[in-house]
Amino acid sequence: MIAFKKSFVIYFRLRKRTVSPLNYFFSMEVKDQIHSAVGTGNTGRFSDSKVVVPSEMATDQCVQVLQRGGVIAVPTDTIYGIAASAINTEAIEKIYSIKGRDQMKPVAICVGKPTDVDKWAYNTVSTELLNQLLPGPVTLVLRRRESLNPCLNPDSSTIGIRIPSNSFIVKLAQRFDGPIALTSANVSNEKSTLRVEEFQSLWPKLDLVVDGGMIGHGDEKEGVASRSGSTVVDLSKPGFYSIIRQGCASIKTIEQLEEFGLTRST
Repeated sequence: MIAFKKSFVIYFRLRKRTVSPLNYFFSMEVKDQIHSAVGTGNTGRFSDSKVVVPSEMATDQCVQVLQRGGVIAVPTDTIYGIAASAINTEAIEKIYSIKGRDQMKPVAICVGKPTDVDKWAYNTVSTELLNQLLPGPVTLVLRRRESLNPCLNPDSSTIGIRIPSNSFIVKLAQRFDGPIALTSANVSNEKSTLRVEEFQSLWPKLDLVVDGGMIGHGDEKEGVASRSGSTVVDLSKPGFYSIIRQGCASIKTIEQLEEFGLTRST
C-alpha cells in the first residue's frame, strides 16, 4: 500500500514536468503499477494479488498454472468459468472440490481451434458447419476418443467441447495446446457469474483469477446479458441433434443445424 502511494505521487509529479524520454518510460512503468494496483477500476478496491487483467503476461501465467496442475478463473463469451488441465486428474478433482460439484456431473473441455475437436472426440458434422458453430456460445457433445483422460467424466461415453468466442481464452487454449477442463465459476447450484466479484468466495481456492470485466452473451429473446451459459447440443449421432440445455443461443444454433440438414432427435 505504501509502495503504491509512493509510485502514485511520483507519477503525478512527473506529469507536471517536461517529460524527457527517460522520464516518459519511467512514467509508463508507474502507470502500469497503478493499473495493476487498482485492477479494472470497476469496484474501487485494490486488486487481490491473484487477480490479473487479460494480457500476454496473464496468458503466460495461466499456461504455467495449468501446466503445474492449478485451477484458474477465466472469462468466456457467456459466463465466467473455472478451468484446469483436462489431462491432470488431480487438477480435475480440484475443480469438483472447489465447486462442491456432484462427481456424477460431467465437465466439458475447451480447445483452441475447431480442428482440435477431432483430437478428443469423433466429429459428426461437416467442417463448414463446425466452423459456423465454433467459436461461439455452444457446447458440442460428441463421442469421446480414447485419447482423452479416462478419469475425466469416467462414466460417460461422450464429451462436451467448447471454443468460446473470447479472445483471451482462445489464445490461452491455443498456447496451452491441450484440452482444458472448463465449468462455471460458482458454487454448484448457485447462479452463474458475470463479474469476478460475484464468485469472490472462491478466490482463496483458485491460483489465478482473470478479470475480463462484465461479460455475458445477450439473451436471444430479452437482449440482455444472460446467466444461462452456453447452449449444449448433442451431436453424437450422425445426422441428428438434440438440445440438452437451451442456454443463450438455442434459436440460432437450431437454425444452423437444420440449415445443414440435421434432424432433431425425438
